[in-house]
Amino acid sequence: MRPWLWCFVIGMAVFQPAFAQTASIENSRDLVSLMGDWKFFPGDRTEFAGATFDDSAWLSMRLPQNWHRAGIKYDGIAWFRRKIFVGEGMRDHTIGIVLPLREGWHEVYVNGRRIDDGASLEMSAPGAHPTRSFPVVIPSSFILFGQENTIAIRSRSYGGVGGFISRTMYAGAMAAVERRYSLSVMWNTVLVTLFFLTGFTHFITFLSRRKEEYYLYFAIFSISIGFIVASIDNLTHFVSDSFLLQHSSVHLPLIFAPSVLVLFAHSLFGRGRRAVTIFSFVWSGLLLLAFFYSVSGPVGYGRYIRYLFPWILCSCALVILYCGTIAVMSIQEGVFTGRIIGLGFLLFAVAVANDILSYLTIIHTPNIVEEGFFCFVVGMSASLSLKYARLQDSLHNLNRRLHDNIRALQSARSSIEDSEKKYRELVESTNEIIFSLDAGGSITMINQAVGQHLGIPAQELIGQDFQALVYYAGTDSKNSLARHTVRQKLRELLDTRKEVLFRTDFFTRTREPRELIVRLQYVPHNNSYTISGTASVESADELRAVCISERQVYVFGNYVYISDAISQRVFLGMLKYTDHDSAYAVKVCLREMIINSIEHGNLGITFEEKTEAQNEGTYFSLLLSRQTDPVYGQRNVRLVYSLNEKRALFRITDQGDGFDHQSVLDRDIKSPEFFSLMHGRGIAMARLEFDTIRYNEKGNSVLLIRTFSKHPSMKNV
Repeated sequence: MRPWLWCFVIGMAVFQPAFAQTASIENSRDLVSLMGDWKFFPGDRTEFAGATFDDSAWLSMRLPQNWHRAGIKYDGIAWFRRKIFVGEGMRDHTIGIVLPLREGWHEVYVNGRRIDDGASLEMSAPGAHPTRSFPVVIPSSFILFGQENTIAIRSRSYGGVGGFISRTMYAGAMAAVERRYSLSVMWNTVLVTLFFLTGFTHFITFLSRRKEEYYLYFAIFSISIGFIVASIDNLTHFVSDSFLLQHSSVHLPLIFAPSVLVLFAHSLFGRGRRAVTIFSFVWSGLLLLAFFYSVSGPVGYGRYIRYLFPWILCSCALVILYCGTIAVMSIQEGVFTGRIIGLGFLLFAVAVANDILSYLTIIHTPNIVEEGFFCFVVGMSASLSLKYARLQDSLHNLNRRLHDNIRALQSARSSIEDSEKKYRELVESTNEIIFSLDAGGSITMINQAVGQHLGIPAQELIGQDFQALVYYAGTDSKNSLARHTVRQKLRELLDTRKEVLFRTDFFTRTREPRELIVRLQYVPHNNSYTISGTASVESADELRAVCISERQVYVFGNYVYISDAISQRVFLGMLKYTDHDSAYAVKVCLREMIINSIEHGNLGITFEEKTEAQNEGTYFSLLLSRQTDPVYGQRNVRLVYSLNEKRALFRITDQGDGFDHQSVLDRDIKSPEFFSLMHGRGIAMARLEFDTIRYNEKGNSVLLIRTFSKHPSMKNV
């Protein structure tokens, strides 16, 4: 709290009793406060109302307050007495007095004569009936001008509650009293109207901004404070001088306002603990049960006021402290509305603390909670106005950037359309098949070149499985070597995410094979991927046309798809020296012999094992298990080939255990059994196409020779 505010509070607490002790009315402009020390006696005798009664032995009690709150454990009729000086200059003026809101019925006496026309204490109902504050005329015949006059109040408590509630207590010339009273009512009406109007306005704002819930919470909180102010400042009594109305309009908002304030702070500043919200509503529910008990009768009301109402005030103070801490933390984090709201919230917290401490008689200062909350409302409105202004500026900037972005997007769209047009022309005009696959291997895009190479319209292939285009002989698609090669290459692509290149046969419209070179690339896309690919025929090699002879040595692992690449290379080289059909036949035989060296030689797969695996559809699982087996997987195949215009020579050597090659070579080459098997036809085909087939003694190396010029028949050895 700022030093000047502390000085104000301390000054009010120190000097206010002094003002009360010297209260006097000398002229028509005087308006004296009656708050301060009064004489008090817990008992009832008729002479207590008289001006000459000696009350020097009575207790001193600072009013207004509840005498039970002051520590006097007495339930019944009690008296308050106070002297006030009225000067001779007031003889021609009417004197008036305003007493605060009281707990229970009362009787007011001036110099022993009653001035109010309410019911007597003995005839009033045995319950708590707060009586509103209003100006009362003191007849001139009751007043001793130029002397001290005694004001006596006879009051009664019910269930341990008796005394005064509000802090409006003054006397003076009737015109001044009524003017002060009217201004007070007007000001309080303005405050209550402001609180209700603020609540209604924020509620309407919430209806248009459902996500900004702090508008709703502030609306409820503002209306709650409005009911409290209307009650403690006598405005509810203009509707009905009813205990239930006054009690409900004060305590129900006090019970639920802290919980709503917690929700408001959490929603506005975007921070806070959910456990605090839950606890505050549970606590409010318990206090609500206590409230219902308080309206059950005088005893329930008395216990509620004495024992539970202080806890309600303490919970309000704790909630304000908690919400203030959230506001301060938000200010430290640079929330631009935090400073304005924080200042208003601080003033409201000071006002609430002041009124709570005054109620508990710890300090003695005027009630300022209405003004404190008024500062809070102003701060809230100012912060929301600032926020709205910034939102408008942001909206203006966003609109400007939006228009700029729209223009940029229009320009980009035009460029993209031009680029797309050029790309489409490029894709559709190329001789290569360009396609893309999704994560499931289905074709999502393919250009029209597929019709030129395979004779299949592009639109028929969209959505089809890419592997379904891969050629297989007969009806055994499951054991297709070509499809196995494609699966291995796809697995390699996904594992390494590097480009893969291979060749394989595809189905044409007439269900014939067409060999193409395939290139696949991995294209990541968000949390998934696509596969971009091309397929093309073998390009012409300019050097091959001028090549007279060539010799190559290859050493490779146990992957059968390599046989396709090597046999294709040999096939292209042989086209220079022989016709297409002869070269293709050599290609097929060479591929079969290489596969034999891998399967039966290095991997040790027997004829029977391969037959059984093919029948069960587990051939490629068997192949993979041998490829990864440490005994077989490390073996290599060595191929040496020499090619010139006279002949083609091939030496294929594996690291296997060999086999009884002579028994195979001695079989009748014309026997149909060779060509009715699902496999095992490699040597038989080679005997038909090659002029020389010669194995080493072990049977793990074979020499193949094919001559291109006319020559005498050679006997296979």
